Amino acid sequence: MNQPDTDKPIAESPQKKRSFKEFLSEQPFLKKLIVIACIACVAIGFGIAVSTLSDMFDTINANNEIYEAKLEENESLLRREQMLESMVEYSKSHEYMLQLARERFGYVLPDDIIFQFDISGDNNTNG
Repeated sequence: MNQPDTDKPIAESPQKKRSFKEFLSEQPFLKKLIVIACIACVAIGFGIAVSTLSDMFDTINANNEIYEAKLEENESLLRREQMLESMVEYSKSHEYMLQLARERFGYVLPDDIIFQFDISGDNNTNG
């Protein structure tokens, strides 16, 4: 069996190792292509960011309009609630009870003057 001799040094390649900068300096087209690709990536990223921000602002504006409408509705409901509470308080008063008795049941106080009108259309007056 033949085993390779591991003690022998590996032969150096005839080309010397070049850095990436050296490689690019020898390939001007590739250098331009990489610069253009980087600029394109930045432009695309910027476009995506602007589009996303625009969508976010549209959403914020829509939500703000909804919020303003709900706030206005809430204020209206609070005013209505206050009005209803005052009506409930008034309905508990003696004044309201008296008004209700007069309007619905014809209640008359002893010192009230009663006017009666004949609206049937019969005008049988002497004179």
